Amino acid sequence: MEPTETVETVYSDLATWVEEHLSKLIQRRLGGSLTWCTEWYRHAEAVSRLNAMWQEWEAAVVEATMSGWWLYHCDPHLHVLMSKDAGPFMACKPGDHRTLEPLPVADSDARLWLGSAFSNPTGD
Repeated sequence: MEPTETVETVYSDLATWVEEHLSKLIQRRLGGSLTWCTEWYRHAEAVSRLNAMWQEWEAAVVEATMSGWWLYHCDPHLHVLMSKDAGPFMACKPGDHRTLEPLPVADSDARLWLGSAFSNPTGD
């Protein structure tokens, strides 16, 4: 097995990036249509979106594409994350963390996934 290459990053992990960079960079007046949860790390969707933002931010630093990071990553994710009406923090209030129920799903019939639309055309 080949050794994995360690990629050098500005921040060591997501929490450090959010706490030391993003939370200081983003300044918004909360209330109205915007909200945030101080316990963002307890929301799976928020962690996933913020992790994607961090990974793309690290790449943008190396590639000098910060404008693209703002336009294609930060702005769309923050719009969803901070939406008081539809974002993952919508049930939270200052000092009162709450989680929402996951999307309801029904078990699917495994035979539905056998169709050609879901098969690998190369046979791999």
